[in-house]
Amino acid sequence: MGLILKDLLNIKNNMRTLIIVLAFYIVLAISVNDINLVSGMVVILFTMLSINSFSYDDLAKWDRCALSFPISRGEIVLSKYILSLCMAAAGALISLIISFGIMLYKKEVEIKELLLATYILFAIATLFISIIIPFLYKFGVEKSRIMIILVLGLPTLLLSFLAKSGIKINENFLIFLLKISPVLLIGILILSIFLSTAIFSKKEI
Repeated sequence: MGLILKDLLNIKNNMRTLIIVLAFYIVLAISVNDINLVSGMVVILFTMLSINSFSYDDLAKWDRCALSFPISRGEIVLSKYILSLCMAAAGALISLIISFGIMLYKKEVEIKELLLATYILFAIATLFISIIIPFLYKFGVEKSRIMIILVLGLPTLLLSFLAKSGIKINENFLIFLLKISPVLLIGILILSIFLSTAIFSKKEI
């Protein structure tokens, strides 16, 4: 809890900037009539805040200091995953509230679609976290920036490729994938935690 609180206190310094950015995207989403625009950005921004905590730790040489306390490397790694998931969940919740407010304003409330979109955004954020954190422990924040950009842009590139190629994905397959997604995400997340812990355990600090 202490490790998570430390990161939250660091993240707090970015909240004013985050609020300004969110306000901009809310106005933009209303003006272009695209709720998905603000929904996706909210989740991305909150998830990236947890990734930024790695930068703060590198600048302060925090890991070296943390290991002088009676805490294990596994606990340090686990705290980062908990923080990242909490931030992604917070982003998804705020996204849900903002999107619902915009729908009420436009009198176009579709609860089922909104909840499904929110879950998908949280699932994507969880997958992003699972992929990126091992790279952060292996290569550090600076060397992992290109990987972060690639992972963030991959869904857009994939959708664009499918649209241009004319490939159609079977609807039943998508429904099946959605149903088993919680199990898949938990499995990928656990694998990622073990991988990050193994990397961090061998890292000289």
